[in-house]
Amino acid sequence: MVLRKQGMSQAAIAERVGIGHSTVSTWLAAGTFPERKPREQACRLDPYLPYIFERWESGCHTIACLFRELVERGYKGSYASVYGPLVHLLPQGRKYGPTADVVSPAPLRARQATFLFLRRPEGLSAEEQETLLQLCQTHPEVDRTYDLVQQFAQMLRTRTGERLDAWLAEVSESQIPEFQSFAEAN
Repeated sequence: MVLRKQGMSQAAIAERVGIGHSTVSTWLAAGTFPERKPREQACRLDPYLPYIFERWESGCHTIACLFRELVERGYKGSYASVYGPLVHLLPQGRKYGPTADVVSPAPLRARQATFLFLRRPEGLSAEEQETLLQLCQTHPEVDRTYDLVQQFAQMLRTRTGERLDAWLAEVSESQIPEFQSFAEAN
């Protein structure tokens, strides 16, 4: 309103303030900033809240676990769309409980795990090394897979193709179907 009283055009006001021309036009027509009621939107999580509270009461206090269960029940939202509201809603959540500085990590995606497997171990941050260690400890097959991937990557980096036959023999003995099909194709 002040800029308009100073003689500026709507386009100049819009450019100076950083808002759209139509917004400036609406405000000038109203004579003041038009107050609006905030939109009330239903949260995607709302239909799942009774289940979440029931699981929480039964002892499941891990948000990552609750998220996985919600996905199994048809929830289509992201981990962040579950984590944020649950921290505020659940008793003993991050803001209420004694573990205020402990944040439940997001589940590791396959693509993230793949990049951890392919990168040089010495190039990983401490957090990435910890994540990789936890991942490899989940199952012996995962640990074996990591070892085979690192061996193959090392052969590529050092251009030591003469070790390929020995690596293929290890793959055949590994009983990991994905590696075996890769070895059979080559």
